[in-house]
Amino acid sequence: MPTNPQTNPPTKPVKEPDPKPTPEIEPPRPSTPEKDPPPGEPRRQEPPPPLQDPEVKPGIQEPPAHDPNHPGPPAIIAGPAV
Repeated sequence: MPTNPQTNPPTKPVKEPDPKPTPEIEPPRPSTPEKDPPPGEPRRQEPPPPLQDPEVKPGIQEPPAHDPNHPGPPAIIAGPAV
């Protein structure tokens, strides 16, 4: 009957992996200020935010509850009977 390998200790000794040599760390470079792009390249700028009417809030707008140009009760449009 085979034994469970998880409960039995391994027969071979576990060999530790060799430590890897540490790579040489480059000294930190001084920060250079951003240079102007060459004259042939256009400057990249953020587009201005879109202008909005201050009274109009962004998002879903609720339709008016009643058309002020149509007096009386609103017309009821019935769908086909099912």
